Amino acid sequence: MPAYEWEIQGVLDEGFASWAREKVPEIEMGIRHQGFNEVELGYENKQAVKEVRRCLQCDL
Repeated sequence: MPAYEWEIQGVLDEGFASWAREKVPEIEMGIRHQGFNEVELGYENKQAVKEVRRCLQCDL
């Protein structure tokens, strides 16, 4: 059983080379000036899996 409901093992997606990279969420510009917090918030789980699947299928 997959660890997550959206995780599919052993499936190659057609057209993966044309997928755009996932944008990493960032804190708003106005908040950045208020301190030294990390700007990039990191991927949500689904975004991370999508990005990994795009990268790992690349045989170029």
